[in-house]
Amino acid sequence: TAFQAVVGSSILLTRTHQIKPLYAVLFVSALLKNLPLSNFGILSQMKITIIGTSGSGKSTLSRKISETFKIPRVEIDRIWFNHDGHKYINGTAEEKEAVMNKVTEEIRDFLSKNQNWVIDGTYSKIQPLIAREADVVVHIKRSLLRRVMSHFKRVLKGDDRHPEVSKVQDFMFIKTIVRRWRKREDKKLEDFTKQYTQKLVVLKSFKEIDTYFKSLKISN
Repeated sequence: TAFQAVVGSSILLTRTHQIKPLYAVLFVSALLKNLPLSNFGILSQMKITIIGTSGSGKSTLSRKISETFKIPRVEIDRIWFNHDGHKYINGTAEEKEAVMNKVTEEIRDFLSKNQNWVIDGTYSKIQPLIAREADVVVHIKRSLLRRVMSHFKRVLKGDDRHPEVSKVQDFMFIKTIVRRWRKREDKKLEDFTKQYTQKLVVLKSFKEIDTYFKSLKISN
């Protein structure tokens, strides 16, 4: 019966891929009912945008997806640095806008030339453009303490650092993380994602991030 098929296949997925039972049932049920797998954050075509506050793990997840599935990846921060955004942090509004216009144009060009992609970055003026095109909007919401610890470890190890930023500046960025937390940046992201509830995936820990990544591997 269909019920036995769901149960049997779900148990197999749980044992062989260490997927949570609930996720396994959803996945198998979707296949049997011919439901869009995107309803569960599972895709055959990949257009994924990953947002979240600093230190949440956006770049780590996007890099794993890109390397595993061989799809183009964009880290918006990297484009911002390439267009000298770091030189205008204290610049005029016109200078900052000029940088963002260049970043936006590069993103538009990337979207027009690629059918599959993963993009990470939280830029309020650019993200709506990306989210509209995405099949899934992944919002990583980890606690302030865990984000600060992740950033601290990353700087110590020298992993995923931008050459334009010194190690001291990277350590000092922790103050920016805390300041943005006080300004309720996460709440602003929650408000933004309300318009994308049909394709929204919220991840609150590394364990959930890993489970989501494994679900992508199963479906592809």
